[in-house]
Parts: sequence; structure tokens; C-alpha cells
Amino acid sequence: MVSSSTAASHTGTPGAERRDITATNAAERAAFVASAGEPTYRAEQLERWLFEGGAASFAEMTNLPASFRELLDASFVLPCPRVADEAADADGTVKYLMALHDGLQVEAVFLPDEDHDAVCVSSQVGCRFGCAICATGTLPFRRDLTAYEIFAQYVQIGRRRGAERVRNVVFMGQGEPLANYDAVVGAVELLRTRADVGGRRITVSTSGLADKIRAWAAGGPPVKLAVSLNSAVQETRDRLMPGLARYPLPALAEACAYYARRTRRPITFEYVLVAGVNDDAAHARALVAFTRGWACKINVLPFNAWPGAPYEAPPAERIEAFLAAAAKGPAAVTFRRPRGAGIHAACGTLANRARTVT
Repeated sequence: MVSSSTAASHTGTPGAERRDITATNAAERAAFVASAGEPTYRAEQLERWLFEGGAASFAEMTNLPASFRELLDASFVLPCPRVADEAADADGTVKYLMALHDGLQVEAVFLPDEDHDAVCVSSQVGCRFGCAICATGTLPFRRDLTAYEIFAQYVQIGRRRGAERVRNVVFMGQGEPLANYDAVVGAVELLRTRADVGGRRITVSTSGLADKIRAWAAGGPPVKLAVSLNSAVQETRDRLMPGLARYPLPALAEACAYYARRTRRPITFEYVLVAGVNDDAAHARALVAFTRGWACKINVLPFNAWPGAPYEAPPAERIEAFLAAAAKGPAAVTFRRPRGAGIHAACGTLANRARTVT
């Protein structure tokens, strides 16, 4: 949960350092309300603005008295991401550029579906792992997002959707979620408790941090887990995902098997097909062998290019041949068509690039 042992005392004095209001807990915020001489119901109003209303500033909390809003602003920082820009693709996908309170930026995406609309959220500013098939890997790592900053992306997009409640959340945006483990756990808990998004509607993706997969299996909240495999041949995986070399395939396999046994939940293995790299019959056979032995699904998708990308997607016949070979194993195999490609919102293309709003 988003909490802190630091008490939120009634400050607001000139020159006092403003603290992150979301790093305090509900009791501390209620104590601040009381110390300000406000009635107790103001605490609940404040909680609703923070976790339901998606206010990007205290000034937006219009049912609070102006004097109390000024006191809040003098005492605290409200690190709610603000939608700075958005772009819509012809397929209904919408990408949002989120401005953070410290001037940094991330992107989040609304993914429409007849029955499974979803919000794709980012967990870090940039990424440390430098995967060659991901545009975010070209960005420098700047910092982790807090649990609130991750959760608030969902809230902000929900405000934009109006009455259309988005019930699914995928942690597949910028950054490696399990490298920001505690904040992602906190964001999941906020989604479950504050937004009533069930664990079965939350998917946390990882590029394959074996130790963190084991940790999540042992103590993480119940969600769906997706692992970006991309090759079951070590040499190929190292080429595509050089930052994951310290998590070799045998260690990843052991962690995934442990996760499946411990949670009794299937894992989804994401496999990005790259022309001439991991799309032949030998790689399909290796994929079948790797995923044999525990409950899992295989989700195949073509490489999504971005300006300056080093690879391209295979032709349609090559994709069909790979899917047919992969389907010979016991795991269910699905194919995910790109969404939001026209606005650089498809899987692997998020890099805070300039866009044309349509």
C-alpha cells in the first residue's frame, strides 16, 4: 500500500519542505485535516479526489474550501500524472503522454476491445534492460514510478473515458515492472482496493527476472503473469534482450515452473516474431520444448517497428508457418495483431515520440 511512517503534521509555513501527500497513509491525512480545523468529512472528500477523482492539483478539488486547498498546496506535493497530449489511432487505440510532477514523461495506452477494454500503464521512466526489440529500451533510465503514479495513469484515462469504465489493466508500458517490484505491488493493491479491479483483470508483464517471479509467486498479489520470452534459444534471446543475460533460460524455466506450482495460475509467454532472427522451425521447436511441463499459454505477435528500429516483422507466410509449428506443443497458441501502430502505441513502440493527434 502507499504509506509512510512519516507523520503528516500541520505545516504550511513559508519555506517548509512540501512532501508527497500520497506517501502518507489515510490516518495521517485525516490527522492533517483535523489539525487544519476542518470537519472530519473533508478527509473522505480528500481521499476521493486522490484515488477516484484523479485531481492533478489541489486547485481541482473544487468541493474543498479554497483556504484548505491553499494549505494543502503549501504543505504537500500532489504527484498525479497529467495528460499532456493524446493521439487516437483508426482502430480506436488512444495513447496518452503523461507529464509527471518533476518534468519527466511516460506514456499510457487505452486499448479498446468489445469485451475487454484495457489500460496499459508504465512502471518506470525509461528502462535499464535495453531490449533491442523495444523502443523504450532506447531511452535512458531515469527513475522508478511510485505506486500512486502507476495507479493514477489508470485513473486519468478513466476520467477521459467518462462513463465507460475500463475494467482491465496491463503492466506492459514503459519500464520493467518487476524491477520496480514494491511500487508495482502497491499499484496492484490500489487498483484492487480503490478501483475495484479484480486480480483476474490485471496482468503484470516481465522480461524474465527469475528471482522476482519467484518472489511474486511466494508473496505477490494474485494477478495474471506474462513473461516476454521472445526466444527459447539462449544465444538468440541474448541478442534480442541483452540486459537479461544474468537470467539465463534454465533459471527462468525453474522460476516459471515454481510460479505455476505455487499459484496454480497459468503463465502467458509473449513471443515477438522478428524476421530472420527467431521465426524459423528450429526456434518454434525450442519454444514448444521450453513451455512443456506446466500450465501456460503462448501469445505470438509480430515485431512492431518504430523509426530507426533495427528489425522488421516476418512476412505473413512465415508467421503462419511458425504458428503452425508452435501449435504442435501442448500449450494454447494465440496470435495478437498490432493495435495502435499508426501512433506508435503498439507493443514495444512506446518512446515518448512526437505524434500527430487524429
